[in-house]
Amino acid sequence: MKTFWVVTPWSPHWDNWKPLWSGFEFPNAAEILPLRPAAGEFAGAALPIARLEFAREDFDDDCFQLGKFVFESEEMRRVMALGPSDIQYFDVDSSGSAYLPRSKGYQLMHVPVAEDVTDPERSDYTFRHRPEGVELWGTPAAVAFRPDAEPAHEIFYDRFFKIALCTDEFALRVLQAGCTGMRFLDPARLNRAGSCYRTIRGVEKADEWDPVRKSSYTKLIREIP
Repeated sequence: MKTFWVVTPWSPHWDNWKPLWSGFEFPNAAEILPLRPAAGEFAGAALPIARLEFAREDFDDDCFQLGKFVFESEEMRRVMALGPSDIQYFDVDSSGSAYLPRSKGYQLMHVPVAEDVTDPERSDYTFRHRPEGVELWGTPAAVAFRPDAEPAHEIFYDRFFKIALCTDEFALRVLQAGCTGMRFLDPARLNRAGSCYRTIRGVEKADEWDPVRKSSYTKLIREIP
């Protein structure tokens, strides 16, 4: 049975995010937002070029999210090694940025493919409803997968849960390359206190508390050879 992870942008700067984002501008975000393609569907046309302006000299994440937009560096795209039938990228103008973020070669990333790999009957999730009875999606607490799941893509949206998933091979490729800004959450532990996510060692849990040192740490809870 294949192993899958929930793909999510994750900033290593959460503890220092205010000064980081104070030096950032995305002037034409409102223009691009209504043209953004739906998750799991190919864009029919190119988007307007996104304009990014990073004043900070030290910003060099390989992946980051701004609202509904995900940006990836040239290095991240090279490591992901996906073709045009698997992923879509859109141009970004970073000419108004400081040298380091400008040198990253950012582009907008869009996952245009969807797969049926989950098993809702064995998963833990809830629906929310509008007053007229229309179902809205809620975040799943634990996602189970079909034993025979064999997706045609390494990264994709699940048609039922509407979340981005990837194979273990894809996650390990990104982790071994040392790319920053993307985490691979354990789909069976999405509602647990403290994130559980794939690392090179295996599955680790964040925010464990050390009462002696009075600091949080990351704990290995399952080794993956």
